[in-house]
Amino acid sequence: MWYPRFLSGAAFGVIMLAMVPDAYAQCTADAGPATYAICVGGPQNFAGSAGGGQAPYDFQWTPFTGLSDPNIANPVCTVTTNTSYTLTVTDANGCVATDEVNVTMLPTADATITSGNAAFTVFNGSPTFYRCTPNA
Repeated sequence: MWYPRFLSGAAFGVIMLAMVPDAYAQCTADAGPATYAICVGGPQNFAGSAGGGQAPYDFQWTPFTGLSDPNIANPVCTVTTNTSYTLTVTDANGCVATDEVNVTMLPTADATITSGNAAFTVFNGSPTFYRCTPNA
């Protein structure tokens, strides 16, 4: 962005105004959706990004447990428990911004019942998946 700035050293009673770039614009961090609901162990690709400020950006996810690489924008998450992650972005000028994402585990199947050519899965006591296979 460009902002007006008064320049000092006015000669002959003239005040000068110039448009100069703002080299220290505010940087932002975006960790993606507020929540991911995944099966235990995932995998889930994170969608981190940075904006504003001055590139290049450094990325750091904390905690790093369950992440393929905590120092990239889009690591793969394979966590096995509910976890809150914080993305910290630092731009070339030292601007620091953070954002958070929560990862929650979906319930695992209580049982899988198979009968003839039909099968359904029970989650938390209720059948939630059903498929039929044609007779061979």
